[in-house]
Amino acid sequence: LLARSRTQECAALINLGEPDKARPLCDEARQLNTDAGDQRGAAKAVNLVANAAWQQGKIAEAKQLYEQALNISQTIGDKIDEAGALNNLANILDDQGDHDGAIKTYRKSIQVAKERDDKAGTALAQQNLGVVFFEKGDAKSGSAMLQNAIQMSRQIGDKSTEATVLNNLCMLSMDAGELRKAKINCEDSLRLRREIDSKPDMARSLTTRGSVQLAEGNLVGAGKDYGDALKMQQTLGQKADMAYTQIALGRLALAGQHYADAQKLASDAITALAAEKDAGGEAEAHAILAQADAALKNMAGAETEIASAKKLMESSSDKKTRFRVELAEAQVDLESGKNEEAVAKLEKVEKEIGTTGMVALGLEVRLALGKAQMQAGKNLQARTQLDTLSRNAKDKGFLLISEEAAKATRP
Repeated sequence: LLARSRTQECAALINLGEPDKARPLCDEARQLNTDAGDQRGAAKAVNLVANAAWQQGKIAEAKQLYEQALNISQTIGDKIDEAGALNNLANILDDQGDHDGAIKTYRKSIQVAKERDDKAGTALAQQNLGVVFFEKGDAKSGSAMLQNAIQMSRQIGDKSTEATVLNNLCMLSMDAGELRKAKINCEDSLRLRREIDSKPDMARSLTTRGSVQLAEGNLVGAGKDYGDALKMQQTLGQKADMAYTQIALGRLALAGQHYADAQKLASDAITALAAEKDAGGEAEAHAILAQADAALKNMAGAETEIASAKKLMESSSDKKTRFRVELAEAQVDLESGKNEEAVAKLEKVEKEIGTTGMVALGLEVRLALGKAQMQAGKNLQARTQLDTLSRNAKDKGFLLISEEAAKATRP
């Protein structure tokens, strides 16, 4: 009874986003179940310890614990806990840039969950798999997985999974250039997460909504959402989530030309993500720092950051992050006066990105290309590019890019 009580208390604190308070209870539950010879109880407790470690930003430890929980579940034939452990392990593989490994592990989780008719577990793994497909540039497969996940979560009344899927649909709709749809998904996700009072998830939804507001050109609204999310994550001790919010704040700082702020935010994110071996996130932060350094004419620093980002992406199949790094590299070239090199790199990225469905990032690349063409003396080409972009972006609701494109053509 004591082991069950500790397990329930631990789970409740994790759901409230209080991993520091949860961790000793989770550890006690694990020990009590182990001492009693209750392997299933031990597996559940180990999985909860891993969840607490992840919320604390201890990704490497969480991975080791998820693997331990998986081994116990497989040994005793507990398919439900096995599916959950596989899903959690795949999440970490995805964060660490091993997308092929994540896809394989998510598919195994879905298979195991379906064997037990575990619709909640199936929906959760499907939505996570959908996100990885998008990261690899396979929008069709990603969309299909997410639609399956949201239908299943609604059928069984699983608000937590539904809110997670809606948050991901918000991000992915924005990536696909459907900003209005993204905004609706964000608001629905945030509403559900407030209903179930999941503070860690509320913070993630605020960060996502902030990115929608930034794309709309509402820098004040974006700053408020990012700031509220960061405060919540700091209170909860969520180091990894804090780092991603700092990356978002770094992009906001670049948009507002607050380059010193962008440097500090990106540097802090790099430190946190390097400790957790999150290669993709760290590469994004290096790219932001490179752009800020270049804007402040620290070209040596900018080139060092680009080299670090490219090194991190060598073994990653995450196309979205690779494109961001290549975009930043071209912008550094432009600040260095390497205009023709910048134009050539951006033309290559524009061509590649057109096959992935990443419309929003494509708009950013087109903006950079138009500015590069202008700086390279290709004025007619640049004006045509930027005028068309300004109209296209405005039609899609991307007012920040639309206004930047229009501004770039003014004398």
